[in-house]
Amino acid sequence: MHDDTNASLYINIDKQMAHCFAGCYSGSAIELIAKVENIDRFLALSKFLSGVCFSFSDIVPMHFVDITTSVGWELALNNEYLQSRNFTNDSVILWKIEYNNIIRCLRIPVFTESNEHMGFVYRTLPSIFSMPKYLYSSGFAKKSVLFGINLIQKPLCVVLVEGCFDAIWLHQNHIAALAILGNHLSSEQFYKLLTISPIVKLCFDNDLAGNRATEQAFVLFKENSMQVSIVNLPKKYKDIQEVPANELLGVLYGN
Repeated sequence: MHDDTNASLYINIDKQMAHCFAGCYSGSAIELIAKVENIDRFLALSKFLSGVCFSFSDIVPMHFVDITTSVGWELALNNEYLQSRNFTNDSVILWKIEYNNIIRCLRIPVFTESNEHMGFVYRTLPSIFSMPKYLYSSGFAKKSVLFGINLIQKPLCVVLVEGCFDAIWLHQNHIAALAILGNHLSSEQFYKLLTISPIVKLCFDNDLAGNRATEQAFVLFKENSMQVSIVNLPKKYKDIQEVPANELLGVLYGN
């Protein structure tokens, strides 16, 4: 920023935008704070959110929120969202789930079968920010991931699900599960499964995309002479994580 004693800076509080008529800056208030105080955007965002002088009538654009920052993350113990989904603190500790209160986001680390860290799955929670529900680390290759593979002990049967929280929920209830982090089973994921368990139960989400993914995966397993079955979720549940703990065994093995 330039040195100036004249009134050359214009700030629109409603839009949280700033413009210098001398030409040294034009952009968001968050970026302005970062530039003036010589701090990164995450810390500038923190200062921005802690100030009561700004109006939040407009949504702060997603690109101002750096979810990949290493600042502000803490183990998500007693997290309100996780507790509302019946996840325990033991699961939080086991899966190393962290929470960032400033940007209201959970992150779950992903590991290979040899326990090598691959990246993070980010689960954003409702906030003033306009962000997708799920985000992934830059360069994260979902097609090569079987979430939970580092914690599984080659069971007789494994339940294959879409999302990481589906797998965590089943694991919390002593059921072996892996997640493909989406609704497409890649060839890499399939061949990894061949080395893990001789029996697979497909339990993808209870929607059109999940049904299509189930059909495609079922054909793939059958063509390779693997023992596979399909879990028919009750219509009232959109995914296995919505199924109460006392109903899981009946839903998974009773049909």
